[in-house]
Amino acid sequence: MPGVPAGLLIFAAAAFGQDPSLAQAGKQVFNDQGCYGCHTIGKVGTPIGPDLSTMGSKHSEEYLRAWLIDPSAYGGHREIDLAMLRLFGAPSERIFGAYEDEAPLAAGFQERVGLYQLLPLLVHALLFGGSYRQSAERMAYRYAG
Repeated sequence: MPGVPAGLLIFAAAAFGQDPSLAQAGKQVFNDQGCYGCHTIGKVGTPIGPDLSTMGSKHSEEYLRAWLIDPSAYGGHREIDLAMLRLFGAPSERIFGAYEDEAPLAAGFQERVGLYQLLPLLVHALLFGGSYRQSAERMAYRYAG
């Protein structure tokens, strides 16, 4: 989607008190590129990802530029990263053994793996349907009791 990061950066810049017409340009990109399928601006859109209307007032321009390049990059918990490797196919089981040797995980990690995988499964079920829907349902029922 060429132009999306630039357009969203324009929108975010408006939140820093710059030219209000930049916000309109950002909203146009938001609509034209279908960003409303995962994000919101105010009450418009789907609240899967963050509300973009407040991003500029919460984060520095440096953070926003990095986020727009790779919005999935984060400094999250290592258990979540390992759960994602299990969900979408780790290159080798040796990775998990080596990780455990170097930095053992907290007790109960295996019971939390599915919980960490639930949100990505729900997003994939919404976007792609098919087997993702069944996987998300099974996982949700597992934790719902």
